[in-house]
Amino acid sequence: MDADKFYLRYAHLKSAVKISGEVDAGDTICFSGDSGNASGVPNPHLHFEIAMKPTKNGSGLTNRYNPAFFVRLKPIVQKIQDDVKKERTKK
Repeated sequence: MDADKFYLRYAHLKSAVKISGEVDAGDTICFSGDSGNASGVPNPHLHFEIAMKPTKNGSGLTNRYNPAFFVRLKPIVQKIQDDVKKERTKK
């Protein structure tokens, strides 16, 4: 990892709740969507990446790191996922 800074980015969002600063585990930071080159996809999603440059990182994994190396992942709890989906479809 030979970068002076790392840039954490989210893409394909419906809306952002937190745009800077620190977050705690469990904080809502954004709602997934289908913006950008993911427009019209059947499954809206959040794209999270850690990059070595602020822009023009290239394609694929060029100048990027898998975020799983930096975060502690937890197993998916299906009930929570279903509750969020149900709440979002009410709007």
